[in-house]
Amino acid sequence: MFEMRQFQQGDLDSITYREGDDYSSDLDKYAANGDATTFLVNGQPIAALGCVLDYPGVAMAWALISEDARGHGVALTKATREVVEEWIDLYGLHRLHCLVTPGKEEYIRWIEAIGFEKESLMKHVTPDKQDMFLYVILRV
Repeated sequence: MFEMRQFQQGDLDSITYREGDDYSSDLDKYAANGDATTFLVNGQPIAALGCVLDYPGVAMAWALISEDARGHGVALTKATREVVEEWIDLYGLHRLHCLVTPGKEEYIRWIEAIGFEKESLMKHVTPDKQDMFLYVILRV
């Protein structure tokens, strides 16, 4: 099992990135400007997720999941759903969105299990002109 706590400076540096994932520069900026949670096993961060308010009622979610999170998927998904619902209530969100890299099927299944729905494919979103899927949770 894992424990949860408020994100702390340096947590992203402690997470073992999965191959092909390196979002540290973006996530450092996001974590410094929003609400974030860290998941730990035996005191070691295995995942961090957060949200950054874009506008009143609108926020962007982000997550970094370590290889060390394997074996905790069901519990991590359930806990993440609860955190997302807390953000929606706490910040009065009517829209929570996130970006997911096409081809990252494991991430797509996970984000959909949390409750996000695919809204669109955004073209040339990253500095290297990579496309990204835009996923949302809408509360009308």
